[in-house]
Amino acid sequence: MAESLSIPVAAQRDPSAINMASIWIAEQGLHCNFKVGVYAGRPDVDEAQAWGAILADLVRHISSALITSEGVQETHEGMVHRIWTAFHEELSKPNAPAPGAQLGGGSQV
Repeated sequence: MAESLSIPVAAQRDPSAINMASIWIAEQGLHCNFKVGVYAGRPDVDEAQAWGAILADLVRHISSALITSEGVQETHEGMVHRIWTAFHEELSKPNAPAPGAQLGGGSQV
């Protein structure tokens, strides 16, 4: 099997931890599993907004990791902007369809 990432220490400690997404590049394409419906029954939480917050936090973490691991001489804001620009370009002209399929407890693309 392909290389898997380690589970974060905080997620190992927390019995309420939820794995929200898994992203793979396989067979020359992107394959994702993600958990939607976590906020079902919670009228106080807009799930689309919650996913927006998750994606924003992910971008900040990726930005920091790229700068640190690759020694890039760029500001955090500059790296976030580069990722944001690529994100918008991909949304406006997708490289591949993302049909999605429901699985038990999540979705797969």
